Amino acid sequence: MNPKIKSPYVALKYHLLGNTQSFVVSLANEREDGWLMAELYVLTIESRNVDLEIIFECSRNHFSSVLVVEGIEFRPMEKVEDEVLEDEKVDMQPNLDLDTFWEQKLPLDYEEILEWLKDEVKWTTKKELYFLLCEGFPINNGQEWFYLSKDGKKCGMLPARTTLQNDKWRWLSIPETRFGEAVVLNDERFAIVSEIKSQLLSPQTRYACYLVYQLPENHHVSDVPIVLVMDKTLSTYVWDLTDFWFIHLLGPQTPVISGEDDANNRKQYRGRNMKGLPQARKDGWMEVKIWEFQTGFVTLTRFMSLELTVFDHMFLKGLIVQGIEFKPL
Repeated sequence: MNPKIKSPYVALKYHLLGNTQSFVVSLANEREDGWLMAELYVLTIESRNVDLEIIFECSRNHFSSVLVVEGIEFRPMEKVEDEVLEDEKVDMQPNLDLDTFWEQKLPLDYEEILEWLKDEVKWTTKKELYFLLCEGFPINNGQEWFYLSKDGKKCGMLPARTTLQNDKWRWLSIPETRFGEAVVLNDERFAIVSEIKSQLLSPQTRYACYLVYQLPENHHVSDVPIVLVMDKTLSTYVWDLTDFWFIHLLGPQTPVISGEDDANNRKQYRGRNMKGLPQARKDGWMEVKIWEFQTGFVTLTRFMSLELTVFDHMFLKGLIVQGIEFKPL
């Protein structure tokens, strides 16, 4: 399976001529023409002409010793500061109370879903049921969380306790979270192994799986590593270079050139189409996409086996993981 969420690792170190401070860009996007594109600087200079000389110090790409450069491209960029991923807002209109209308927004097997609830949820109309299901609820003795997206697609979350493969970590009690706990990692590598049951999936839907986590309180931008994700879902004895990709645990910050001798000023700009970058959630946690899959006409249980490793042998010490969430793209 090809998850098609790859972000090539480039690790270009560079600086401006006459400026001793260096920066490193780690991830790149693949363009439609097959070339890679990595963001170096954001220009906010108002003058027509700019003298710009960028010195590339080295490339720490572990998979290629040769870097071929086609050129430098300038393009407008939308500023994104402190973007927070909002919870899905369920559309309250049209103002209809007809059961037939709201039943169309429910999954076809919603009666089977209600069997998971037993007596935990009370409702009288299909409209009430729809909004209750969108809120979500624990199932399987609290080992899974189920909810609906606003278009009626099934979504869910699995806890770190059942998906992360290691028994040496420290656990935190966090009652306000969905599972009441989270794991604190202390290693450079961890595995995610899980089954996503067919009952929790909608047919003919493209899903993304997200790691839901928090960074250590004392983290610094320079301490946040690039994470190598390897897909071991299909058991093979040959390591395929298409079965891995890279993610950030914290969105990279791009240096700004404003023409006021503050080229060292670092402000966060982020391209919305950049792959492998995390987003802040409204609940205070972070999430980053780690896997994708497609369901067919008949939903089948999906098996996921990933290995996440901090690149350049840095450690994930102190990273707090709540679980894995899957929802439609």
